[in-house]
Amino acid sequence: MSLQIKFTAVFALLGLAVSLVFGLMSGNSLTHVVITALICTVLSAALGVGVYQVLKNRVPEFLDLLSGSGEASDLAEDELGSLDALDASGDEDLPDEGGESPFAEGTEPERKEFGDHILVDKVKVKNNPRLMASAIRTMLSRDE
Repeated sequence: MSLQIKFTAVFALLGLAVSLVFGLMSGNSLTHVVITALICTVLSAALGVGVYQVLKNRVPEFLDLLSGSGEASDLAEDELGSLDALDASGDEDLPDEGGESPFAEGTEPERKEFGDHILVDKVKVKNNPRLMASAIRTMLSRDE
C-alpha cells in the first residue's frame, strides 16, 4: 500500500471518528450525524492528500523516514559497527593508495537531492555552495 493511500486513509478515519463522536455527543438525529460524518470523511481525505503533496514537495526526507527507506539510525549503526570492527582488529593493513577506488571507472556515487540537502552514498550533506567552496579551497591549500 502506498504512503499516499495510508495518509488519505488515516485522515479520513480521523475525520469520521471526530465527526461521529461530536455529532452523537451533541444529540443530533442519527441521519444528520451520518450525513455530516460522511461529508467530514471526504473532506478529511482530501486534506490528507493535500498534506501528503505538501510534504512530498517541501520535506521529502520526512516521507522517506515514514516509508522506512531513509532511516538515519540504521545508517549510523552501520557506520559505528564498521568502526568498532576496525578498532577491535587493529592489525589490519590499510589499502594502498594505488588500489582501486570507487571512482576508478569514472562513475560518481549515487546522489539525490532533498530540499536543501543532498544524499551522497547514504550520507546527508547540507547543500551550501559557499561552505563547499570554502572546504575545497582549504583542501587545495593543504595540498600545496
